[in-house]
Amino acid sequence: MPYASGSDYSGSTVEKANAKCIEDAYEEHEWVHPVYGGYDTFAVAIGVTGLLGCDDDTFDEFCETLEGLEDYPVIDEEALCELEMESADEAWESWCRGDFTCTLEKEYEDQAEFEWPDDFDLRAFFEEKREEANVYWYCEGSGPSMYVDLDAVVKGITFDDIIKWAVQYEVSYCDPGTETEVYYCEDDAREHVEALRATGKDGASYKVLETESFSIADAKEIGLTDEQIAQARKEGVTSILGLRRIEKNSRTNG
Repeated sequence: MPYASGSDYSGSTVEKANAKCIEDAYEEHEWVHPVYGGYDTFAVAIGVTGLLGCDDDTFDEFCETLEGLEDYPVIDEEALCELEMESADEAWESWCRGDFTCTLEKEYEDQAEFEWPDDFDLRAFFEEKREEANVYWYCEGSGPSMYVDLDAVVKGITFDDIIKWAVQYEVSYCDPGTETEVYYCEDDAREHVEALRATGKDGASYKVLETESFSIADAKEIGLTDEQIAQARKEGVTSILGLRRIEKNSRTNG
């Protein structure tokens, strides 16, 4: 059947959506044969003998659908949109999320380190900035996968947009009361502490500000045991960064 076949390397979301529409609409008819193969190949084969033997209404309906594809190769716009949304979700999970955060970290590597939010909040932020930049998810046509121009999205994101996820290092010292300063780079915080100590402020130190809360799911995903999670609660650990420290220490200590 035309406009209803493809694979990882051919066709597009249009063909995949059309194939699904035909399969769903005529699944009870034995003359409709979904075809699958290697590299996620898909197609719909129509048994002509069976088609000619079906009732008039079904025959006319199917022929109208087939003829309509010659004028406009989309059977159902809503089904196509739904498929493209699902494919965008798959792209986000498989590569886009990781590439997005890596690109941001590279862009601002001289300014801060980041502790990214959970997937729901990060995806919402990405989609907001994508829309602001007038960047769209698209299918290249060499398979039904969806793509997006990450560089164009990141270009429109400022440090102020993501500062809420920057790891903060608080430097404290006595002069003569307790003074504090916040840095977003650990090297800067360390250097400032060393400079303060060189001027006689021996009590100068820095620490990571723990501002985020974590869930049991976060802790389990990192690999913490129930005992380690209880330890984190007891010690007042509130951030995912703190959880990772516990997990790292447990591996280091054996």
